[in-house]
Amino acid sequence: MDDEAGPSSSTDQSNMEEETLTLLTIPTEVLHVIFSNLTFAEVAESRLVCKHFDKVGQLYLNQGFRKLCSFHSSCSKQLKAQLPRRESERRTHPLARHCDILSAVETRLSLLAMTYMKYIEMQLCCFIPGKVIDESYFVMHYVMKTPKPPRPHEILQELRDISSMAMEHFDEKVVPILKKRMPGVVSVPTVVTTAAVVSSKSSDSSMTTSSLPRSDYIRMEQQLKRATLQTVILKKQVQGLKTQRSEDKKIIDEQGQKLVHQGQTIAELSSQVAAQELKMNDLDRRLLEFSRQLEDRFDSGSQRTVNRRRKAAASATEDIDNGSGSSHKTKRARRK
Repeated sequence: MDDEAGPSSSTDQSNMEEETLTLLTIPTEVLHVIFSNLTFAEVAESRLVCKHFDKVGQLYLNQGFRKLCSFHSSCSKQLKAQLPRRESERRTHPLARHCDILSAVETRLSLLAMTYMKYIEMQLCCFIPGKVIDESYFVMHYVMKTPKPPRPHEILQELRDISSMAMEHFDEKVVPILKKRMPGVVSVPTVVTTAAVVSSKSSDSSMTTSSLPRSDYIRMEQQLKRATLQTVILKKQVQGLKTQRSEDKKIIDEQGQKLVHQGQTIAELSSQVAAQELKMNDLDRRLLEFSRQLEDRFDSGSQRTVNRRRKAAASATEDIDNGSGSSHKTKRARRK
């Protein structure tokens, strides 16, 4: 009997050792340590391995996004503490560009939270784009370590592109599937927000909705439908406002181009008017010179005619005087 029990116990031990070596039996904490040596993009890809990896990967990605938000807030506080209080002095401060970059990152994180948090709190999905977390960490570490970072649109180009693509893909492809899977019972969020994490840790506040009556379920479902409908209406209104804004921007750009063209035309016309004024001044000067020359010629001609007439009158008087003297002499000669 002992000989038979010996080999059976050894086989049981070998089986147990084989079971402990499989990935499915690895504890969640060990998987978290393994995932900590990977990038968030690789963790998001590893969710395709099995359901256990998917579950642990979702928790790890949600925690990564939450830690990213807290790290961003700490970086912002650290930079703002070094800035002066006056707004005019902040614009010329060496850390002004750092704050601009972190503000743009905060805007991106807010948009991502608005897109994913609703479904994460209902435990329908996790924060899917792990590459966005990696890129956000890279940008913030680079900003905190670099004394003179590049302009915000240069360093944030990759983050904006991948986050925009992730949100568009989530809204177009994933959200319709999640809406079909949306249950009538909404569970209490235990992963995303800090308050939910604290409440899940305490045993008193770990109550789920399973103890609620059916009327509360129906009421919560109706509230969820109303909120979804209001969200759709608000999205349509925002889309309409964006369209109106783009149309107004086009009109403003066209008016600006027209103003520029009119300014160029006015400048050309003013140059032409200035040239015509120069020509008119030149013509006025020439006319004055011609009028003076004509006056001079007229005065000299009239003076000549007056002199000629005087000479003619003098010669005529001399001829008359000469004729009268000769007649008296002839008369005297005849008398004699």
